[in-house]
Amino acid sequence: MRGTLFQLDSIGGNAVKESTLGTVPSAALAGIGGGLARHAVIGPDGAIVRPRGVTGALHTGPGQYQVVFDVDVRACVYVATIGDELAAGPGAGEINVSQAAANVNAVRVVTRGGGGNHADRSFHIVVSC
Repeated sequence: MRGTLFQLDSIGGNAVKESTLGTVPSAALAGIGGGLARHAVIGPDGAIVRPRGVTGALHTGPGQYQVVFDVDVRACVYVATIGDELAAGPGAGEINVSQAAANVNAVRVVTRGGGGNHADRSFHIVVSC
């Protein structure tokens, strides 16, 4: 029935032969347009914890990190929050994200302590494309 037009509500679920349906593509790691699949928890030393779609992380200085993803993230949205990699509380601080200037697959993350100075903090990051 490929290419056939149907009227709205003209067929029900019983009319669909499940064996003829293909696999529904996953949005998990489909590249640009792939959804919220790329994420990680990063420890205060830059260690990667629970990654998905992350190829590396660098601790470049006090409170400064680069998280590298498996795709070009320039057209994506980056969201990060201070958060512990285990079950402890996140502690006080600030976090900022931006595009990494030297790597189209990387996000620059800066964490600060309660006084506003650069300070190493663990964080959670999500990239949505």
